[in-house]
Amino acid sequence: MRHYKRHTERGTFTKRAMTSAVELVIQNGCSIRKAAKENGVNYKTLSRYVKIKSSHGTLDDASFGYRKVRQVFSDSLESMLVDYLVYAARIFHGLTMTELRILAYDLAVANNIDTIPFTWCEHKMAGIEWAQSFKERHKHEIAIRTPEATSIQRMTNFNHHNVNSFFPILRKHLPEVLVRNPFGM
Repeated sequence: MRHYKRHTERGTFTKRAMTSAVELVIQNGCSIRKAAKENGVNYKTLSRYVKIKSSHGTLDDASFGYRKVRQVFSDSLESMLVDYLVYAARIFHGLTMTELRILAYDLAVANNIDTIPFTWCEHKMAGIEWAQSFKERHKHEIAIRTPEATSIQRMTNFNHHNVNSFFPILRKHLPEVLVRNPFGM
């Protein structure tokens, strides 16, 4: 959902708050309602975690809050995709939204991801909803937009003759450039 707004506070507690409340109940003998109120967690959820801690002795295997059930990529794969997009933009090869969607589908297929949505396979690209939420999740790192058009002068001057005449001049002046600036800065 593109513009979903939460209507309740369910599942928003932190792991620290819940473990603190569980410790108050188990070790200090505090009531479940009082411990829940002091730590800002739901008392019914707290009673479930108290039962888990009492039976297993630990909360290591318990999951806290809501999981990302429809997440296609793991966090590491998604950060690799962000790194690639930043790199592509740095070398002046920005991707459009459609190219991002195709790249995401190809990445999912190449990594044998089981949770690829059916519509991705049908269209051979990620959905627009996924792309917009991906862009929103990483809005401080990436900017997906249509690349600007190249001017007519740049296109006409970037031809076979001009490029081939550039390299002999570069070879001639390269040693003196390296002597003046050995680090290429």
